[in-house]
Amino acid sequence: MDILALLWIISLVSIGLTEGAGVLPDGPLNAAVGGKVMFTTTLTPGTTFQIVNWKFGGIRDIFTFNVKNFPAPGYEGKITFFMSTGSLELRNLVQTDSGEYIVSIFPAGEPSKTGNTRLDVYAPVSKVTVTSSSTELVEFSSVSLSCSSSGSSLSFLWLNSSSEVTGSDRVQITDGGSTLTITNVTRYDQGPFRCRVSNPVSEGTSAPVTLSIYSPVSKVTVTSSSTELVEFNSSVSLSCSSSGSSLSVLWLNSSSEVTGSDRVQITDGGSTLTITNVTRYDQGPFSCRVSNPVSNGTSKAVTLIIYYGPENVNLKISPPHKPYLEGSNISLSCSAVSNPSAHYTWFLNGGLLSKGSQFNLTNSQENQSGSYSCQAFNDKTLRYETSHPASISVLVQSGCSAGCIAGIVIGVLVVLCVVAAIVWYCFHDKKKKKKKRSAGNTNTRTGVEGQDNGAYTRSQELHYADVRFTKKNNGETVQMGDQNKPSDYAEVRVNNNPRAAVSSLPTYDAHIQRNKRPAPQPEITEIYAQVRKN
Repeated sequence: MDILALLWIISLVSIGLTEGAGVLPDGPLNAAVGGKVMFTTTLTPGTTFQIVNWKFGGIRDIFTFNVKNFPAPGYEGKITFFMSTGSLELRNLVQTDSGEYIVSIFPAGEPSKTGNTRLDVYAPVSKVTVTSSSTELVEFSSVSLSCSSSGSSLSFLWLNSSSEVTGSDRVQITDGGSTLTITNVTRYDQGPFRCRVSNPVSEGTSAPVTLSIYSPVSKVTVTSSSTELVEFNSSVSLSCSSSGSSLSVLWLNSSSEVTGSDRVQITDGGSTLTITNVTRYDQGPFSCRVSNPVSNGTSKAVTLIIYYGPENVNLKISPPHKPYLEGSNISLSCSAVSNPSAHYTWFLNGGLLSKGSQFNLTNSQENQSGSYSCQAFNDKTLRYETSHPASISVLVQSGCSAGCIAGIVIGVLVVLCVVAAIVWYCFHDKKKKKKKRSAGNTNTRTGVEGQDNGAYTRSQELHYADVRFTKKNNGETVQMGDQNKPSDYAEVRVNNNPRAAVSSLPTYDAHIQRNKRPAPQPEITEIYAQVRKN
């Protein structure tokens, strides 16, 4: 080893004497962690060496050749020495292998040769990623893009599509190139943006990031192909327009969403609403709501005018239907469901009478009786409809005036009162006379048994003074009233049988004959009486 030390001293002197003439290439040499590097000398292959020595950092031996190979501790398995040129290969690199390497070579019979170079070991680039502060932006707002990556000694390059992004008044690249900031973004700043990261031994590029840059929604307007339509006959198209980008359109009828149907079509990306065979319920108001992810707006409402009718024509008479006397005032009115309001025409028995929704019969006459009807007409839909006919009868009054009628009524009442008084007087006078006659004939026979009563007339009265009573079939005696009191008998019924209608009073002989007939067996509660005329 003393010889080796001596040779090393001699080599250092030689380096100083031969500055700039090295046997290693100019550095630095770049290598990746986990990789390998070849320190190749400039010597001609086949040179015979007595001693070769490699140092790291100028002071640490890593390998020595002196007849045999002597790798330094920690380098076993990492070094390969090439005898033909004195070159050295270093494997399984780590970042701490970065530094200066020196070689000293002692050829046989020649001056010593030396050389030095630098090795830089880098961690490779990996996991390159771009993140954005926002991907949905309103035009003229700002955004920041950040690039991150693993590796060492990294360099950053920003790309918009395939073009390099450089700084400007709106674009700033900061944080060692890892941050890209764009102010007042426009629709042309949407990208896609990528970040390319590199070092001397590797590089990597991120996935693209595309910004969604929206113009805000504004100036939302609805226009209509027509605003005056006829029910069932017309169709209409409503168009929605708006400034902005990436727009979505929603149609509203009042506050309810309009959806497609057999009569409703929504086309042109939602911006056109078409309604066929419109009805009165399609009048709206219609509005369109436009939105994008960053803003929205709603148009002013549009109301359609839809003409319909007439229908449900109704004729009313006041006072209600009844026979009317001549001179009565009668009012007729006509109405219909119609837009605009209908025009009305009146007819009597099919003949044109008048126009207007009201028709009045003032001081009506008999010749105004007949069948009345009204016809409604809509001058927009050009449709007619006629009411059901209504009959009016006007009766002729008598010739007597109202005063005359009142006098007649009063006279009739007076006559009725007089007649009633006469009847009452006659009735009481007759009753008094009967009482007097009855009193004068007490206990006096007005005839004998078997007397001929052929001369009896309807105007004569029959007086029965003696009434004999028989016993009931159970032997009891029927109690008799006071016989001294006069009694008037107009007829006698036996056995409670209903009597036949009598057209005149019976004669005494007929009465006797009727009493001679066998009497029917009475019930226990019946009373039998035999009447003899005095």
